[in-house]
Amino acid sequence: MSAVNTNRKNLENVPIYDDTCFSVSCRSFQDLARQIDVDYGTVRDSAVYDYFRNKGTNPLEQDSTYAELWRTISKNDGMDYSVSSPSEGIRKARKSPYAFLWDMAVLEYAALTDDDCTVTVSGNSMSSKGYGIAMQHGSPYRDLFSQNFVETCC
Repeated sequence: MSAVNTNRKNLENVPIYDDTCFSVSCRSFQDLARQIDVDYGTVRDSAVYDYFRNKGTNPLEQDSTYAELWRTISKNDGMDYSVSSPSEGIRKARKSPYAFLWDMAVLEYAALTDDDCTVTVSGNSMSSKGYGIAMQHGSPYRDLFSQNFVETCC
């Protein structure tokens, strides 16, 4: 059995925008928190939502950016700006000035497969955690996967 896995605790939270958002210069979380023209959010009750709650409510956090982001993301228990699923967030980003904060791999895939080129990923990832490929012990494909991975990425 083989599977592709990503650790949800190491999500890379990156805003995703539709093209109209580029009139507002949002290249970082600080930019996003300071502006008022682009709504933003994430998936309610997800690991990303919890991440922003933990950072935004931490009294030891030196940067007020996360507190401001959390105030917006959690407004009305997350019902005003956050969404119920990643696909809803990506749809919302395509149709309105909305920044969807989610897993980098998912957002990059959405941008790469967007035939209308309305989805753009912006900002820097917050984590450089990668993916793992799990295979049955003794799999004859292990060396082939390892070799192809090294040739592709390095």
